[in-house]
Amino acid sequence: MKKNSIFSLILALAAGLTLATACDTSSEVTESDSARDCLITSATMGTLKRQVHMINAAGRDTTYTYTVTGAAYNLTIDQVNNRIFNEDSLPTGTRTDKLVFASSSGISSTGTLAIKSLYSGKDTLYTYTDSTDFSVKREVSVYDTYGERKRTYTFDIRVHRQEADSTAWQQVAANPLSDVASFVKSRALTAGNTLYVFGQRADGKVQVVQTSVMAPDFDGSAANISTTGFDVRSVTHFDGHFYALANGTLMHSANAAEGWQTATTHHTFSAIAGCTADSIYAISNAQMWASANGTDWAPSAIDTDAQLPAGNNVASATVASRINKPAQMLVMVGIEGGKANVWKHDIDSVGGFFTPWYNLPQNSELGAYACPVVQQHTLFGYDTNTVLAGLSAEGVVAPFYVSRDNGRTWRTDVLTHPTLTGATSLAVTTDANNYIWLICGGTGVVYKGRINRLGWE
Repeated sequence: MKKNSIFSLILALAAGLTLATACDTSSEVTESDSARDCLITSATMGTLKRQVHMINAAGRDTTYTYTVTGAAYNLTIDQVNNRIFNEDSLPTGTRTDKLVFASSSGISSTGTLAIKSLYSGKDTLYTYTDSTDFSVKREVSVYDTYGERKRTYTFDIRVHRQEADSTAWQQVAANPLSDVASFVKSRALTAGNTLYVFGQRADGKVQVVQTSVMAPDFDGSAANISTTGFDVRSVTHFDGHFYALANGTLMHSANAAEGWQTATTHHTFSAIAGCTADSIYAISNAQMWASANGTDWAPSAIDTDAQLPAGNNVASATVASRINKPAQMLVMVGIEGGKANVWKHDIDSVGGFFTPWYNLPQNSELGAYACPVVQQHTLFGYDTNTVLAGLSAEGVVAPFYVSRDNGRTWRTDVLTHPTLTGATSLAVTTDANNYIWLICGGTGVVYKGRINRLGWE
């Protein structure tokens, strides 16, 4: 950095430091603007270094250095508010404390550039090819030709503080005496800002714990559900009501804990197969049925010879389409006889286009990527993928199995979670802020976590 003792700085800045007034702050730059205007018209970052800390094969913490092309991260110039910033943050670990602007274009301005010193607080002559510390916000001024006016811009060079695709987890609770710790079967879901955990205890008693997702408290008293034969794993939230099966009878309630009533319908069901924005689905006598109100049911077409699940060991997830915003996919996994059976239903709620349910064979050609068999399995949609969770063995929480192709193949190397053991049940759900909630019966351990980029604004 050149010092303010340089003769050219004295000529350019002497009057400006004593008589400076604000230049025109219009965001429009035209040919008629004279040399008395003081504008930065473009700025391009040069090559930067990125340092990443990793554990190498020998188990040692090693720093790796990579090159980042600064020009790939456009700098936005806000002429109204005098701000210059990169909308797309630089990768984690990028060094901006020795930033050099691109030699070809650098910073283009209509006057002389000066930067406010981090040490003296005074303007010093700035040359864009100098290595300069932009790890904090910096004030860069443009002085007009006469040194009478200046415009000061704030440079904000942004760097991600988190790895975009890493998942950060935090423990929310770990009370082995809490009500959720007593559950041997459980099911979790969110409605608005409330998290509900339905559970069945070893003595058969059914309860529900409800708490705020913003300030979760799992040590409060659970509410009892007295309905005989209530299947906690069948609970679904649709159109402002909770639905569940009790010995095949469809029940509904407006508030989860109380007021469970028999739904007015002529059907009995073996399983609830999930819901989309406009319909709830259930299985009865090897036929899929759909209803828009929980009362009137109509057959939902099946385009395959495969048999629907006969029992109630069914889980489903509604997943947004990657290519059609109004469209949704309902993926269902039934586990029977030591095998997993996957079904998919596509819906376009705007265009009125409905496809039949069809089976996705989990045959030997898929090898290790076939849908796994786990205990107390749960499905949820996350980051446009379908995720299966459950217990892989007694007390052991299985890895997340993620399907990126809508139920055809399943992988364990996409989304990770903490190692959890001692679980008698597992309930998993997501909330509106893209957090995944893991609630373990037996231990009372509760975690929440999300992929970092899904929390960025």
